[in-house]
Amino acid sequence: MGTAARLGVGLSALVRHIPWLPQHHAYWDATPKVEVGVLVDQPCTLTGRVVASALPAGVTAIAVHRGPYGELGSAHDGVLEWCAAHGRRTTGTRWEVCGLHSDGPTEQWVEVYWLLA
Repeated sequence: MGTAARLGVGLSALVRHIPWLPQHHAYWDATPKVEVGVLVDQPCTLTGRVVASALPAGVTAIAVHRGPYGELGSAHDGVLEWCAAHGRRTTGTRWEVCGLHSDGPTEQWVEVYWLLA
């Protein structure tokens, strides 16, 4: 998995408007706390509320959602349905990797990952 720099809540809105930064959103459990990060391929200087983080290693079930972000829930539902049909349990940890920003819904894509138990 890729290394990420995790941003505090106050910085997440800023990162969403930088179109060339691939991002991830990690949900560590059912409690509504979200980690917003940008993938980096080398160490970088971290300041303020920006901290180093890493996506978890392990076997995942994934889906790729293409289309409007408002319909992203169907990708999560699809992964959970696949897991149930194949007897796989999830840990509850999941994350999304968003493609490069586009205002056009037909060009938007998000990879949805669920960590398997």
